[in-house]
Amino acid sequence: SLEPCVEKVMQYFKVNDEGRISREIGELISQIWEDPSIKACYKDIDDPEYNLPDSTTYFMAEINRICQSGYIPTMEDIIRVRWTTTGAPSESFEFAGYTVTLVDLGGQLSERRKWNRCIEDSKGATAVLFL
Repeated sequence: SLEPCVEKVMQYFKVNDEGRISREIGELISQIWEDPSIKACYKDIDDPEYNLPDSTTYFMAEINRICQSGYIPTMEDIIRVRWTTTGAPSESFEFAGYTVTLVDLGGQLSERRKWNRCIEDSKGATAVLFL
């Protein structure tokens, strides 16, 4: 039964909502993830209500490495991290005598309606990057 593993993991995250995940908890998460019933459920989830990022399988497969003491994220780890963007946060910096402003407009369908407005208000957008 997965119930004891799930209980321990849930209790851990009630107390520790940020920071490094312990090796013990990583092993429990790995046990839960490797269970065939969990894999079958995840495979069948195609509902935005659950809001599971596309990188879930990657991070679950890597959980034991990530929970090691001294863990340093790989480039692949960094690239696969996702978070929801709301609004249009921006960051400006100087480069080669130019002021460069990066604006994260978000890629979710619900966020796309503001793209035109932001580009039109930019007074000369010279590039649009899709990452």
